[in-house]
Amino acid sequence: MSARIIALGLMILMIAGCRTRPASLNGWQDRLQAYVIEHGNGDMNSLREVHLTPGQPGFRIFSSDNIEQSTDFAGVLVGVHQSPPQLWYVYLLGEVNKQDLKSMRIAAVSESDGQFTWRMGEDDRTATATYRQQHEQAWAQRTGAGHSQHGVLTFPTAGDQFELQEGGDTITVRETASGAQWTMNLAVTAGK
Repeated sequence: MSARIIALGLMILMIAGCRTRPASLNGWQDRLQAYVIEHGNGDMNSLREVHLTPGQPGFRIFSSDNIEQSTDFAGVLVGVHQSPPQLWYVYLLGEVNKQDLKSMRIAAVSESDGQFTWRMGEDDRTATATYRQQHEQAWAQRTGAGHSQHGVLTFPTAGDQFELQEGGDTITVRETASGAQWTMNLAVTAGK
């Protein structure tokens, strides 16, 4: 084979290997619903079987196989909340753009008779900044760099510990190491 044919073949493989696809908040919701329907046969408990990392249930979509160019939406399943008559699967959802955490919010989904109901919290910039600051400081201490790796923080990170606190229709997700917390009222209709 000529060098030109080999180079063309390698270029095609590189292009095919770096697939891109749209990733958005609505896309995350749509793919989660599709997973429940197609892989879980409509059973919401199937969401407990999907993991972001070993032992960390969650659901992720990404826009590119190349992590340095990808936009990811990663939701950590932090618990299930009963708010009669609905059972809500509660996620802490992070948006990561090119390996940098941009926003975090609570996302809750419920299903009844094949219909999905969503509640989406607001992007809480204060809670996200608190989470970021703790992780950047921990990184600087671990590496002895004397400075943070600001601008590079994925989600979730190793060692994250999330708690779901419940009070009627109000739910709070707290990350224990940073003390960051996000709160949402399930009675307020917002989201998809």
